[in-house]
Amino acid sequence: MQITLNNLAQIPLQTLDPQNSLTDFSLGPVPDSLTTSIQAIGVIHPVVLTKSGDRLIIICGHRRVNACQSLQIAEIPALF
Repeated sequence: MQITLNNLAQIPLQTLDPQNSLTDFSLGPVPDSLTTSIQAIGVIHPVVLTKSGDRLIIICGHRRVNACQSLQIAEIPALF
């Protein structure tokens, strides 16, 4: 099976939803080192998303999204 991620874009955080399977466990708090790094240099690795109707579901990068939300950053780089 081949999966192709060919769309890289800045995505508004308000259009993202967590993956449903994450309700089974907690990711815990966002590490301070991640928040500090994003505040200093931004998000280096894009989050990975999939489309579901008019929404985007987070596949990989939940902590990066949470860190950006805590820093009140409006958009995040994403692959989908």
